[in-house]
Amino acid sequence: MVVVHPYRWSEGIEPRLRQATERMRQLRSTVMPPAAVQSLRHWFRVHHTYHSNAIEGNRLTLPETRAVLEDGITIAGKSMKDHLEAVNLAQALDFIQELARKETVLGERDVREMHGIVLRGIEPENAGAYRRINVRISGTEHVPPEAIHVPESMRTFGEWLAGAKSEHPIVVSAIAHAWFETIHPFVDGNGRTGRLLANLLLMREHYPAIVLRVQERARYYAALDASHSSDDMTAMVELTLGCVEESFSEYERAAREVLVRH
Repeated sequence: MVVVHPYRWSEGIEPRLRQATERMRQLRSTVMPPAAVQSLRHWFRVHHTYHSNAIEGNRLTLPETRAVLEDGITIAGKSMKDHLEAVNLAQALDFIQELARKETVLGERDVREMHGIVLRGIEPENAGAYRRINVRISGTEHVPPEAIHVPESMRTFGEWLAGAKSEHPIVVSAIAHAWFETIHPFVDGNGRTGRLLANLLLMREHYPAIVLRVQERARYYAALDASHSSDDMTAMVELTLGCVEESFSEYERAAREVLVRH
């Protein structure tokens, strides 16, 4: 069974996508010391955890998030939920890094497993379990499918995930992100899980992981709204592409530093 996604986007973005492909190839051909690569991954782990949680209202600052992840420190005045969200999301990132290295076919079960880590110890009854209630997403006109239709919607989405794709990997990442958020299959944790999924699809195609910053929250929500209301992915692809370009710059800067030292 071939599942075709419902989205469209502007062809005007193609030159930037081709440039991203070239930067990815150049990056893959650059030999960097393992310590430098590990440092970049650690930077991403802290920054993604902070920004993705902050988008959802987590109150830990960036330095506090770093302290929780690196030193296991409990921050005075911040809730246990704030701490658990940081630890869980960092562990979910570790999980998708392992998944990115495997040759296995991605599917619906992987998404549920990701979500199970995100909500571990916070909402154990909902971790990895599809919602059994109807929901509305605040600030948008989009109404996700009724709870009774979620398993079927996720089955279709999972079949698309598992199938061959002809689109550019950055476009695939944006489609997966938007489509998943349209379904909104869980009671809580959909945003964090969608951003993990977007990263997993990039990493599987050898693109650097991305950080969607809390400062871009309004633009992010507007891009999701456009994909929900008109199936127009242009804003979502542009946002994803901009984040990928920022990640390229981080890696290229690190590569230049290595060359200077040698």
